[in-house]
Amino acid sequence: MTASGQKLENQVQKLIQQKKYSQAIRKLQQGLKRDPDQTLTVSEAEIWRLQGQDEFDQGRYAQAEKSFNRAAELGLQEDIYYWLAKSLLKQQKPAAALNIVQSAFDDKTLPKDLGGCYLKLLLLNDKADVVEQLVKTQTKRFYAPHLHWAPRAQWR
Repeated sequence: MTASGQKLENQVQKLIQQKKYSQAIRKLQQGLKRDPDQTLTVSEAEIWRLQGQDEFDQGRYAQAEKSFNRAAELGLQEDIYYWLAKSLLKQQKPAAALNIVQSAFDDKTLPKDLGGCYLKLLLLNDKADVVEQLVKTQTKRFYAPHLHWAPRAQWR
């Protein structure tokens, strides 16, 4: 990492520690505009995710949803579907939460560890038949605990 890259990294990290996410995003964008070849350990998408988590923790679920969507638009996939779904559920939007996670499952961008989240959202949306089908036909897309739990959860 160059000296200017290290300086930018330090400034952005300091703003993140202070939970000044909007400022961190602006600083990052400005620094990358000046020198687009810089390699940093933090990305704009990651800062949006952190901002969304902070908004979620404060009970600002609609704003968190927007931040998580922005992180997803920028290519963050790790646990972003989980946070989006969680924000939507807090806003009493289970169908929207399912749509996001199901789209990621269908296009195979949903991380395997979120398979249980997908199955739970299906059950919340009264789609036990889909859970049963997935458990039987797509076992490799879920971890064993998901497969063990899902059929039993349908009957509770």
